[in-house]
Amino acid sequence: MNPPRERPAPHVPGRFTTPAGLVRAMNRVRGTAPDTRLRAIAALAGPGLSASTLSRILAGHQIPTAEQLTAFAAACQASDEATAALLAGHDRVLNSPPPQPSYPCAYAEEEAGSQWDDAPWLPAELDWYDQQLRDEKEVDFQRLVDEAEAHLDKLQDDERAQHTGPGAPAAGHGTDSPGGMEGVLAGRFRAALRP
Repeated sequence: MNPPRERPAPHVPGRFTTPAGLVRAMNRVRGTAPDTRLRAIAALAGPGLSASTLSRILAGHQIPTAEQLTAFAAACQASDEATAALLAGHDRVLNSPPPQPSYPCAYAEEEAGSQWDDAPWLPAELDWYDQQLRDEKEVDFQRLVDEAEAHLDKLQDDERAQHTGPGAPAAGHGTDSPGGMEGVLAGRFRAALRP
């Protein structure tokens, strides 16, 4: 027969301010309860704290209400001092401002200040006049590309018309055919024009 478990000294939680700290404190208080089984604690806590709810709370998946925390402390036979520490920490968890996000890049950006604006690898922002000149150049370039494409299409159509009549050599033979030197050059020129 196993001897009865010796109950550890009652635990009084220290100061905590996070949900994880609340979970650790509750688990430490549970560890000093006369019966540490979830079903036993839930049965002693009453209808407001089921075993499944207690399991979610002690795993950190749910924050208990003040009533659930008080019932938990009573079921664990925690001292008045331990109960007060749990409730005070619970209040801090619920009412403290959320922590500020901290990531290394935020500090680097603060330190860098406006030097990012002068970084040579970033594209410079154009004023309205320079942007207008750039747009005009792009339009002119696109017009030249369109004209060249149209000229190449006309050349290929003319070649096809010459070589499809009666007595014309088979396609791909001779230097004047679409498969000949002009066709090759036209294809290369077309490829060079495409972005």
